[in-house]
Amino acid sequence: MMLHLIAWCWVGLIAAGLGVVVLGWVRRPRGERRLCPRRIGSRAVLVLPAAWVWPRRCGFDLTGLAEGSRCPECGGTTRALRRLRGRPGYRPVVLGLLLVVTGGTLRASVRLAGGDLAPYLPSLVLVSFEGDGAPLERKERQAFEDELQERVWNGSVTGYAAELLVDRLVDDLGSDKERWNAMRATGMLGQLYPASRAALEGALGSGDPQARHLAWEVLRDRCPGDPSEALLIESVRQLGDDSGSGVTWYLRRGNQIRAAEYLVGHARAVERLLVEALEDDDPQRNVLAASVLAEAGLGGASPEVARVLVEHLGDNTLGGDGCLAARALYVIGMDALPALDTAWTDPDPQRRAWARAIAAHLRGTSWHALEPGLEQHRLSTISRDPLRESFGWCLRRIR
Repeated sequence: MMLHLIAWCWVGLIAAGLGVVVLGWVRRPRGERRLCPRRIGSRAVLVLPAAWVWPRRCGFDLTGLAEGSRCPECGGTTRALRRLRGRPGYRPVVLGLLLVVTGGTLRASVRLAGGDLAPYLPSLVLVSFEGDGAPLERKERQAFEDELQERVWNGSVTGYAAELLVDRLVDDLGSDKERWNAMRATGMLGQLYPASRAALEGALGSGDPQARHLAWEVLRDRCPGDPSEALLIESVRQLGDDSGSGVTWYLRRGNQIRAAEYLVGHARAVERLLVEALEDDDPQRNVLAASVLAEAGLGGASPEVARVLVEHLGDNTLGGDGCLAARALYVIGMDALPALDTAWTDPDPQRRAWARAIAAHLRGTSWHALEPGLEQHRLSTISRDPLRESFGWCLRRIR
């Protein structure tokens, strides 16, 4: 509705401006006639703006009189001969041109809202229309957003425009009523890296779980070799069960797998946090932290690692943890034997059977000789020997 109103306004302004231009040009003074320029009722311009456009002057014909002569009509005297010519009546023409320019500006705004000018606008102007506070509806902003996104992917948004865009995109990472804006912001922030790193690091401390999660996703992918302490802390937090965190399932699916694989390469830097996670109330974070330590060669650093893994050999409500625990215990090797031996008399038949089998295999017994005894306690329907599977394969069994 607003765009229609603006459209009618620019049509009216341009039509009125052209009319004033034509009328002013027709009525302009011509020839060598010298007219008395004295204004009559000069105060009228204060209350009547039209008196500036077409002022009321004496206008008596003074052609032929000498300079300084007194007007016979009004009694006024003009000392400068040039004043007797009167100023050319170009004020109406100027006013008409201003109306035409104003109408053209409104016309440009309508085209701007429709997105016709988007490819021709500077990136800084496009960035100013980014976000919920832009003075256009979502439908009209779509052309601007598409153009800006294309420029970001082409790498043409740099400098101050990039800094301003990063600040606005980080605000879109949070949970709000607008759909898919967070996913769009995530992709663009990844393209703007490393200019976006500082803002993303700040978002890791956000109170919005969705903004925190998406910032972690971007930073994890973009800085695999030099993570900050905040990124590592958030990675350990991502190991847990976040089904009640407020982040939608399609954003957080598989995050614990990606976090565990990422932490394996930085386990020494975050070893203290991983050991502390062994005592966490979340069983998923327990087994994943222990598995990361084992995969990174730090399984023997604390007896708690093997103890936690042995607990997950038993029958519980966390799916797939048995495969991961069995493989991790085998990777730890002989340092895991004390914890395995204590489970030989465990009341859980699954934990007891697997603890005995892994301990015996570590001591040299062939797996083919041990496998028949585990037939009733299989940890996976896909593999009969999870000890030989990869770390990634076992991680993806976690449910």
